[in-house]
Amino acid sequence: MKKIFSILFVFATLFWSCDDKFATGEFSFYDIEEPENSNTLPSMPEIGKKGAAFTTKGTQWSFKISDLKAHWHYSWGSGLSEYEPDNVDFVPMIWGKNAIDEEKVAELKALKEAGDIRYLLGFNEPDGAEQANMTVDEAIERWPMLEEVGVPLGSPGAVNPTGEWMQEFMQKADQNGLRVDFVCVHWYGGVSAQGLLNKLEEVYDLYGKPIWITEFAPADWDATTPEENRHTPEEVLSFMQTVLPQLEDLGYLQRYAWFSFGQDRPQGTSSALFDTEGNLTTLGEFYANFEPNVYIGEGKEPYVEPGIVFQDNFEEYSEGTSLSDEGYVIWEGTATVASGDAFEGQQFGQSDVSKNNFAVRYPITLEAGKTYSIEVATKMQDGAKHVFQVHPRSEYEYAWVECFNSEWEVHTTEITVTEGNEDIIIALYRWPTKQLSWDQIIVKEVL
Repeated sequence: MKKIFSILFVFATLFWSCDDKFATGEFSFYDIEEPENSNTLPSMPEIGKKGAAFTTKGTQWSFKISDLKAHWHYSWGSGLSEYEPDNVDFVPMIWGKNAIDEEKVAELKALKEAGDIRYLLGFNEPDGAEQANMTVDEAIERWPMLEEVGVPLGSPGAVNPTGEWMQEFMQKADQNGLRVDFVCVHWYGGVSAQGLLNKLEEVYDLYGKPIWITEFAPADWDATTPEENRHTPEEVLSFMQTVLPQLEDLGYLQRYAWFSFGQDRPQGTSSALFDTEGNLTTLGEFYANFEPNVYIGEGKEPYVEPGIVFQDNFEEYSEGTSLSDEGYVIWEGTATVASGDAFEGQQFGQSDVSKNNFAVRYPITLEAGKTYSIEVATKMQDGAKHVFQVHPRSEYEYAWVECFNSEWEVHTTEITVTEGNEDIIIALYRWPTKQLSWDQIIVKEVL
C-alpha cells in the first residue's frame, strides 16, 4: 500500500509541475526527461526566435535563408518548397481571401500530419488597399477554415496592429468564439529600439496574447533615392544590435523576422541584409551570427532543364501580386497573381475584366541566329478569341497563334531570332471584356 501511495505521489507531483508551467507558458516537451536507452534517437534542438522572410521566387532565396542561419522561414505563401533548407521550420501563410478553400485546408492538414508544419499565419495586411485588402467580416467569415488546419494560428498581420481594423477583428473573433493563438505584428518605425518595444507592449496590453513580429525594419517611406534615406547603415546596425537581445529576453515575444529590403530600394536601403550581388551586408552578417541556427542545412538550387532561358509558373509570387511589379507590362486594365484552378501548381496570372483591348507583355532578350520554342498555357472565359504573340510584329508575326479554348490548353510557337531583333516581347492579347488566365510560360532554346 505504501508503494502504491509513493507512485501516486510522484505522478501527482509531475502533473502539478507541468500544470504550473502550462499556466505560465513556460512548458515545453524538452522539460520531460528522455527514457532510458534513447541515446540512439537524434537530438531535437529548440527552435529559436530568429526567422527569415523571403518569397520563393528565383533561385537565391534558399541560400539566403541558410546564410542567415534562420530557425524559421515564411514566404507569404502556403506551399512548402522542396528547396527549403534542412532543419528550418517553414510556417505557411494564407495571404488573402481567395487563398483558402477546402482543398487548401486538406493540403495543409496533410503537411501537418506529416510533421512538416506546426503553425499557420493569417491574412497579410488585410487593412492595406495594396495588400490582402479585406473587410473584417470577410476575414471572420473565412477564419474557421484556418482553424480547421489544427495548428496554432496567428492573427492577420495588419499594417497597424493596434488600428481600427485589427481591434475590430480581435473583438469579433472573441465574440464568435474563434481561435487566435498569437498576434502577428508588422513594424517599420525609426531606429529607436525603445519605440519598437513600446509598440509591442501596447499590442500585448491590448490583446493579451503572445506576439510574433513577422515583418520589421527601420524604413523611411519619404525617401525617393537611397541617398535620401534618413537612416544611416550605422544607425540601423546599432538599432539591431540593441533590440535583438531584448527581443530574445521578452517573454511574450515568441518569434521575429527582419524584413530585408533590397539595397537599391530607397525606403529601406539601410535595412538590407544582402547587397545587390547577393552577399551579406554588415547588417546581414550581424543578423546571421546572432543566435544562429547551427543545425541549418545548405541552400538548395532548383534543377533547370537545359536550354530553358526563361520560365514563370507564378508559384513564387504572393497571391494578389500585381504583375506590373514583376517585370510584366500591362496594356489596358490590370493583371494579378490568382490562386486555385491553375494549369500546374496553385497560382497563375489573370486579367481583370474592366476593359477590352487587354494585353499582357513580357520583354526578354534572346540571341541572334538561335531558334527558340515559346509556350504558354491559357484559358479564356467562354472560349473567346485571344492571341499568343511575339514582337516585334514585323519580324515574328508568322509565329502568332490564335486561341479559342475555355479550359487550360498549352500553346507553342517557335522563332529564329534575327540580327537586330534580339529584344523580343512575349504577349497575350484579347479584345472582349472577358477574363483571360495564363500559366507556365517557358522559353527554351531548340538545341
